[in-house]
Amino acid sequence: ISVDASLTEEGTLSGGGLLQLRNQSGGQLIEGSLDIDLDEGTDRDRRWRVAPDGSLLLLGESEGANDYQGVHTTGAWESAWLGGHLRINGAAGIETSSSSSLENLIVPGGAQVRSGDNQEAEGEAGIRYTRSLSSGHQIELVGFQSFEQDDGASTFNTPDLASTSASEALSGESIVRATIKAPSDGDWSFDGGGEAVYNFSDSSRTRSLDGLPFELEGDESRIEELRGEAFGSATWAPSDTLSLESALRYEWSRIDATVGANISE
Repeated sequence: ISVDASLTEEGTLSGGGLLQLRNQSGGQLIEGSLDIDLDEGTDRDRRWRVAPDGSLLLLGESEGANDYQGVHTTGAWESAWLGGHLRINGAAGIETSSSSSLENLIVPGGAQVRSGDNQEAEGEAGIRYTRSLSSGHQIELVGFQSFEQDDGASTFNTPDLASTSASEALSGESIVRATIKAPSDGDWSFDGGGEAVYNFSDSSRTRSLDGLPFELEGDESRIEELRGEAFGSATWAPSDTLSLESALRYEWSRIDATVGANISE
């Protein structure tokens, strides 16, 4: 366990903590971790802009604040199961951040306001099973799933215009894989397997300018991929210093993409 924290002169706080656990007994393994990060801050700034003749075009003084929180965790479990070995593991995390600033325009007058919020979340889980059969064959089965989500929103207002934007994105991947290795037959050894994969990605974005929607063609999109693969190999090793390997692989893939009202395959 570890913890750290700090406090600035402005009264903002940053720090975090880490917790890790590992236990191995009775043929089982359990391990995990939890990591937390916190950060906040403020800033002050001044900017100016002058014309070639030296006259002052812009003078602004701004104050801003930002805030961040992040939590990440991992875990795994291993054990003997059905005559083989099973491992299950996972990870997840979420991060949120926000910022805001106000700039007073001494010249030419007025104010500019900015703000933004963002949240990212991700997670994954995997499973792997291995076993040696009585025939001498070795098998491995693997499954994996992941996802990632990213949402954000922002505003920007000046004396001349007001704009907003928001976005959402979600993606993921699923994998299933199986392999088998045959026992050696003299100088020959063989192995093979197959894999199936599915990927997707969704995204959308909205905007407004002075209260009116501002749309672009690519604001909405979805992409999907379905892929399959089969493979095999044979190895001939007549001696410790010579080996010859041959392999055969077949892959099939289909990608569907939708951008706005357009669909492609």
